[in-house]
Amino acid sequence: MSKAWGYIRFYKTNNIYVGCYDGTVDMMYPYFCSLVDCYNANKDCYSPISYCLNKNIIDINKEDIDDIDIIDIYTDYGMGFYWTGTGSEKYKIILDGINPWSNDNFPIDGTPKWVLKFNEEKIS
Repeated sequence: MSKAWGYIRFYKTNNIYVGCYDGTVDMMYPYFCSLVDCYNANKDCYSPISYCLNKNIIDINKEDIDDIDIIDIYTDYGMGFYWTGTGSEKYKIILDGINPWSNDNFPIDGTPKWVLKFNEEKIS
């Protein structure tokens, strides 16, 4: 099984979260987290993949979600690519765009500038 980091950026707030992309089935896991949520103090590293894989599934009625926003989704799987979807920042869940090839907007190869900037800030 091939897993890679995923990044999710919300349009309204410009907040960025991390998640897990499964390269075997070419899909994002629906749940994501902040770096604080997935920091592993024992290993002194961020573990969004472990965090997202072990996240308990919650039952959410999409009609009850009041903060649906457009999101950019990026994964560093392969050489990296990104696409758009929708998600809830309050519930930390991707609602549309889990599969990058399920919409009419196919993924774009490469790493967007917002990811590069986030990684620079994360390191410093």
